[in-house]
Amino acid sequence: MTHEITWRDAENNEHTQWAYFYGPGTSTMRDAIKISDNYLYSENNNLHMFITTYEGSIGRDTYFKVPYKEKEQAYVVTEIDVNSTPGVVYVTVDPTYVRDEASAPVQEGEDKEFFWLNGGLK
Repeated sequence: MTHEITWRDAENNEHTQWAYFYGPGTSTMRDAIKISDNYLYSENNNLHMFITTYEGSIGRDTYFKVPYKEKEQAYVVTEIDVNSTPGVVYVTVDPTYVRDEASAPVQEGEDKEFFWLNGGLK
């Protein structure tokens, strides 16, 4: 296994698991803009995936980060294959922006930093 990944489930419980991470390597990294039936959409052709043991809490739209030295790359799960090999999960992911997971600030008293939440300056 090459990377330790961590994610939160629907109940906000944290899960950590080792996985073999596979990326595009030396091939071209690109997204394709496609048109189908008058709809324009972007398709990720980067082919990122990881292979790990079965863990029932990971599913589509699960967000996680893969750390490497001082950097982090964020991903969102797009597909899961649990049927090809018993006990093994093949997870296809799309790169995404690293989310700010800090708690929202709480206003205390007459804090002027929150004037825009209270209808502006009075």
